[in-house]
Amino acid sequence: MPRPAGFAPPAVIFAAGVRRDGAGHAYECGQTAARRGRVPFRRRPRRARVEPYRRPMPTRDPSPPPPATVPQFFRYAGAGAVGTALHYAVLIALVQLAHAGAIAASTIGAIAGALVNYALNHRYTFASRNAHGRALPRFALVAIAGVALNALVLAAMLALAGAHYLVAQVVATGAVLAAGYCANRAWTF
Repeated sequence: MPRPAGFAPPAVIFAAGVRRDGAGHAYECGQTAARRGRVPFRRRPRRARVEPYRRPMPTRDPSPPPPATVPQFFRYAGAGAVGTALHYAVLIALVQLAHAGAIAASTIGAIAGALVNYALNHRYTFASRNAHGRALPRFALVAIAGVALNALVLAAMLALAGAHYLVAQVVATGAVLAAGYCANRAWTF
């Protein structure tokens, strides 16, 4: 079939940097021609390579807590001692005088202690600038979780270990102290 006038097939690459046009004439292109000085070659600028985010590797030795954390924990424990004293007073009074169950009495005592703890922690331990409308609901959620943890540990100690209710309460108090401090420091105040 005859080709129409002015038709030239597209260039075909035969060797690196050598092309042939439709008439079969070879010519150099790109970097090959630029290397031989025949055509100026402009290289496109490279795009900046973006490194992906990499998390730092964990270390074997955890770094010590910042200096303000240790005194703050002791203030938290001191405020908690006041709340715990009220908690234990209510617990002992309800079990010994009212003959209530240990878990119910402990739950009531924990709620009374939590109210005292909120006031002391907001003002004394964390010196919070958060309004009570923001901090109190958060503290209440942490306190509810603490009361539930207290009841769970107390029930487990009474059922599994057969411990005296005061011994079981001491273990539960330690668990709630650690969990409550972490939650209140990170989220409430």
